[in-house]
Amino acid sequence: MPTAVKSSSIYAASELIRSAASLVMLPIYTRFLAPSDYGIIELLTMVLDLFAVIAGLRLGPAIIRLIHSELDKSEVVTASVTIAILVSITGVILITSTSNLLSMALFDSTENAYLLKVFSISLFAMLISEVFMAVVRGEERPRTYLVFSVFKLSLQIALNVYFIVFLELKATGFVYSSVITGLFLVAVQLIYFAKNYRIRTSKAAIKAILLFSTPLALGAGAEFITTYMDRFLLTKFHDLTDVGIYSLAYKFGFILVMISWYPVSMAWEPIAYRAVNNLPHKKYFHDNYYLIFTFVLLGTLGVGLFSSYVIHIMAAIEYHDAKSMAYLICIAYLAQSIGDYVKLGFMHAKKTIHMLYANIFTATLAVLLYLLLIPKFGAYGAAVGTIVSLSSRTIWLYFSGKKYHDLNINFTGFMWQCMLMLAVFFVAQNYLTQSNAFNFVTSIIIYIAASCGLIFIGYKQLSTNGQKDLIKYVDLAMAFPLLRRLRSSITRNAK
Repeated sequence: MPTAVKSSSIYAASELIRSAASLVMLPIYTRFLAPSDYGIIELLTMVLDLFAVIAGLRLGPAIIRLIHSELDKSEVVTASVTIAILVSITGVILITSTSNLLSMALFDSTENAYLLKVFSISLFAMLISEVFMAVVRGEERPRTYLVFSVFKLSLQIALNVYFIVFLELKATGFVYSSVITGLFLVAVQLIYFAKNYRIRTSKAAIKAILLFSTPLALGAGAEFITTYMDRFLLTKFHDLTDVGIYSLAYKFGFILVMISWYPVSMAWEPIAYRAVNNLPHKKYFHDNYYLIFTFVLLGTLGVGLFSSYVIHIMAAIEYHDAKSMAYLICIAYLAQSIGDYVKLGFMHAKKTIHMLYANIFTATLAVLLYLLLIPKFGAYGAAVGTIVSLSSRTIWLYFSGKKYHDLNINFTGFMWQCMLMLAVFFVAQNYLTQSNAFNFVTSIIIYIAASCGLIFIGYKQLSTNGQKDLIKYVDLAMAFPLLRRLRSSITRNAK
């Protein structure tokens, strides 16, 4: 765990920087773009994500699993980059040739076909960047990850401001900014590969990547349905304005994952794979579950509690309906993060077909819930459908992974932590509805008190080894001042 804690702090900084782009651009997007423009951007992104998750073959997990296997590292990297480039070329051709049909299906007109054609070029950046970030993670080079995150943030913000604010190009400006940023990063990343790895082709590497990734890619297609079908149905049963408002609320779910689960998981995954073969102690995965997800719960509580104030300050009034939905999306992404932890058993066993089964089940359930709830309840129905479907996915993944490696996690304490968090959300949504100074101060006091409660409950679930590791884990949460005051008492109890 100490290595994970050290690396996670750097990954956390990287993800905070990447998330900062969303926060910095939020007042610009919501003041220079109408909710309908924001909806257009969301649907354009949806098209690229669909192709990237299916045809992109989910190269990242395969690289992390295989880069330290019996295969040569250069062969794994070369095979991955080659696959990414070929898939990107194919994607650009397909999207460009069907842009009019796609535009009609999404927007009921062909006026956005041009944006689809231009935006398709971003596929190169999406897939090459996935390979690059996975290689950096697999090689455990968090500082390199940090440098590229800072570089991308700076370039992305500068170009967005230029195209959207100064040139007033709205959704078109977003597309131009994304494409230019992506292509520049691709060039830099390819140079990095050339300097650090030999160009070596290998049928064995390609076969291993395809065998590991294909079920994940097919499952990702089903996962895409869970993630984006709600927005598609919102356009059919409601309009682009609802899509834009819902997408703003959804962004806080992404921010939650970026600042809590992703940084830890990037350091944790390589360590977890090794721990399956060399388990430090019987409660190792149980302890790390509580160490990690107490931190994630603190993030969920914070984002869910304070997102309404951020939206009130940074977004135009047309977007303020998103305030009452953001916490629901945060709960959904908490459930998804837990699933990503408990799937370790079959991922280590290379039985990724279980991921496909889980995602097909989740997508089917999500579509049924969306069709049932969205026509009547709109975006709120979409949010509730997302929570139920992603929670069901986590249960499926847990029992599938348990067949190959039992993580021996006792979830009783976690259920108490979740009940505390939900109680706070209930109070905030019913009694702190106005975004004023008094309610903000009250929210801070409630957050500090609830955070202490979450930490106390999590601490009581740990073994002796886990309690000692918590001292190191607390250092990751320096944003919460009261945690530092608890450190001395925790140290005494651990001894």
